[in-house]
Amino acid sequence: MDQDYYRDLTRYQFEGKRLILSGAPLAAFTTALASFRELGATDFFILASGIGSGDLPSEDEAGWIVMDTASDSMMGSFRIMERELHNPSPEIVQRLDEWDPDRSAVMLSSPFFYQESIAGRRVYGWRRREWLDLEDKVVADEIWDASAVDRAPSEVVPVDHEAIRKSVRSLDRGHGAVLAGDAREGFNGGAEYIRWVNRDDDLTDPLEFYGLHCDRVRVMPFLEGIPCSIHGYVFPEAVAVLRPCELITLRRTDRTLKYCGAASYWDPDDRDRRAMRAAARRVGEHLRHRVDYRGAFTIDGVMTGSEGFLPTELNTRPGAALGTLVSGLPRLSLGAINRALIEGEDLDYRPLDFENLIIATADDHRGGGGWTVVDQPADTNRAERVARSPAGSLKVAAQDDEAVASLNFGPGEQGGFLRFTPVADHTPSGPSAAPLVVEGFRLADELWEVGLGDLTPAPSVR
Repeated sequence: MDQDYYRDLTRYQFEGKRLILSGAPLAAFTTALASFRELGATDFFILASGIGSGDLPSEDEAGWIVMDTASDSMMGSFRIMERELHNPSPEIVQRLDEWDPDRSAVMLSSPFFYQESIAGRRVYGWRRREWLDLEDKVVADEIWDASAVDRAPSEVVPVDHEAIRKSVRSLDRGHGAVLAGDAREGFNGGAEYIRWVNRDDDLTDPLEFYGLHCDRVRVMPFLEGIPCSIHGYVFPEAVAVLRPCELITLRRTDRTLKYCGAASYWDPDDRDRRAMRAAARRVGEHLRHRVDYRGAFTIDGVMTGSEGFLPTELNTRPGAALGTLVSGLPRLSLGAINRALIEGEDLDYRPLDFENLIIATADDHRGGGGWTVVDQPADTNRAERVARSPAGSLKVAAQDDEAVASLNFGPGEQGGFLRFTPVADHTPSGPSAAPLVVEGFRLADELWEVGLGDLTPAPSVR
C-alpha cells in the first residue's frame, strides 16, 4: 500500500470541484492550491485570516478576501476569525455569491472551527460540537481515567484565590504547578491559557486573566521533561496510531511557557514509544464509543523521568505536529482522509496499512522545527539560509556555505511570524530538536530584533 492509493481514494473531494478555502492566513494556502489542482480541483476562493508569512498565491491562482483578525494574542485572532465565519459580513457574502452564484462550490475549513456552514454553504468535514467539547482541559482527566491511561494527579477548582492556592500547594512536587483554563469561550491552545506558578507566587495576574476568560481551572503538578504528543486516527472498525513527536515548548526566566512548534527528530525509548502508542489506541477506542468519534486526534503530554509519558491534554482534531510525520509522503493528503472519516464516507481505508505506511516513512524522513508569533511587526517576508560557523554557532550562510537550516520572518496576525526550519540531512535523529530551535531564534533576534529574548528548552530527564 502506498500514498497514491490514499490519494486516489480521496480524489472525489477535488475532481472537477470549485473550492472555497477558509480559516488560515493567505500564505498558508499557496502550497495547498497546487496540490488541490493536481487532484482535479478547478477554481479557488480563499477566506484568509490575514496575509501570513511566506510566498503568496497569485491572482491567477485564486480569488480571496483577507479578513482583519489583528489582535494582541493568538487566541484573540482566532476568536475574531471564528466570529467572521459564523456570521460573515455582507461584503463576504456578496463576494462569495458573485464567485459562486449557485452556491455549489465545496466549502473547506480549518479543523479548529466547528461551523456546520459558512455563508450558506455546508462545510465538508465540519467538526462536531460534541467532539470539540472534549478538548476542554478540565475534562481531560476523565478521558484518561476512562481509557486506563496513567496520569498525574489534578484538581479542577473555581477561579478563586484560596481554591487555587490550596490546590497548588497540595499538588506541587517541587517544580510548582500548572494552571489550565477551561473552554468557557471555546477551544484554546498554544499554551495561552496555561500558567506555571509556585506555591507562594502572587496569583494576581493569573486570577485576573482567568477571571476574564474562564470559570474553572485545572491544577496539576509541573511535569519536568520533554513535551511531546502522539496522534491517532479513529476509523469505523479500528484506531490507527502513529509515532511520537516533540512539541517545542520553550521557557522564559519568569516561568512563562511559549509554544514554538513541533518536530519529529526526537526519539523516546522503545518502551516509552510502545506505551504512548498503546495509550493513544485506548483513547481512540474510548472516543469512538463515547461520542461516535471519527478522524484525527492528538494527545499532548510530557516524557517525565520516573513515570514515563503523562498526558496533559486531548485535541479532538489533527495536531500541529502531524505534518512533521509525512514529509516523506508529499502526495498523501491527511486532511482529505480526515474529512472523509468525519463525513462517514464508506471507503476502503485499510487502517493498518495507513498506520504502517506513515510510521515506516516517518522514521526515515524527519521534519518540523520552530515557529512562533512575535511582537515585532513585519511588512514584508524576509528569508535567510543558515549555516554553521567554524566555531559551531549558527550564522547567515554565505553563498558557498552548505545550509543547515532556514529562517523566515514575515507578517503575522499579532505582529510578525517567525519560522526556523532545520535541514533534515543536517539534523540528528534521537535528541530533542528544541535546543537547535533556541539557537535559530537567537540568530533571528540578532538579525531582526524580533524580541524573543532568552528562551531555554525543556531538559530530557528520562
